[in-house]
Amino acid sequence: TGVQNLTVTYDGQTAGFTVEVLEPMNIVSIRVAQPPQKRIYVLGEELDLTGLVVEAEDSRGGWMEIEVSSAMVTGYDRNTAGEQTVTVAYEGKTATFVVNVITTGDVDGNGEINAYDALKVLQHSVKLIELDAAAFKAADVTHDDRADANDALKILQYSVRLITAFE
Repeated sequence: TGVQNLTVTYDGQTAGFTVEVLEPMNIVSIRVAQPPQKRIYVLGEELDLTGLVVEAEDSRGGWMEIEVSSAMVTGYDRNTAGEQTVTVAYEGKTATFVVNVITTGDVDGNGEINAYDALKVLQHSVKLIELDAAAFKAADVTHDDRADANDALKILQYSVRLITAFE
């Protein structure tokens, strides 16, 4: 490492150069600069990394964006409801982001679909409460981007086994 002087002679011509030899660059850390656009999933959905930006810090203090592949990602289970910490690994370093996997109809996220879930939807529909993004997605069993009385009815029908699935 350090500054080195080089002299090059070719065909009777001589030129001198000064070069700086640096230590090899190593990755010292990585970070999630921007989480993926989609962070709420319905049970069974594949993880979507669209929008995920991960950066690596080199031993000189510089940051560079790295391309993330699904092979670098662990911790997501599409068949398990709840909050999940997803880990990205690169050159022995890790960074994380959080996603939420919900069960359609389970508005309160307790693992059961019952009349209380329908009540939460009705309360939201008349503006008594505000559902967070995950609860809203669970409440929208009719897939019309609303949480209203139609959804509450379907949840009630499901809870007493009048229907066996949300369509």
